[in-house]
Amino acid sequence: MISKECSIQYLGKNRNGSKKFWCNTHKILVREELAKENTCIKYGQIEEEKRLRELFIEDYQGGIGIWGALNAIFTNCDHDKNISGVHVHTRKTENVSKDIDDTFDIVLIKSHKLKDFSLYLEKDNAIAFTLGQVADREIVSSICPHCKCIHLDKDWFAVNYHKKHQCDNCGRDFFDKKPTN
Repeated sequence: MISKECSIQYLGKNRNGSKKFWCNTHKILVREELAKENTCIKYGQIEEEKRLRELFIEDYQGGIGIWGALNAIFTNCDHDKNISGVHVHTRKTENVSKDIDDTFDIVLIKSHKLKDFSLYLEKDNAIAFTLGQVADREIVSSICPHCKCIHLDKDWFAVNYHKKHQCDNCGRDFFDKKPTN
């Protein structure tokens, strides 16, 4: 699948005075040269199809469990070789077998009752959450004050305390009052 058209947005200036741009389509920072052409580095690239799952909280009264799944250290079967991502367990009611026991690239959690509620979890965020727990870090989510999306750190930021965050949804920077990871 070829990537979609870019939607470039000006975010302001970096500390060095250069202009800062964000691609709303591909959710990445864009250099000024590419922003002038209204493209980002992912434009026109072939993207592999993402495993996506949408869940509504009220549909699973028996519970929803989600965590970051890592690739297997050892496996002797091909179908389990590289299954890292957002792992999901759901049950429609209590004391029944799981309805879902699978791993996805993206999980979107919504609510029928709370129309403004949504939690967008990507593979990188889920795995970073797992790594933060392994590193014995207090895991804290933040809310982006610009777009109101829940922000979870990933990569280096998942295990190192910091105050400045960059929203994965809108690309803008925001600050916490105390250092989080």
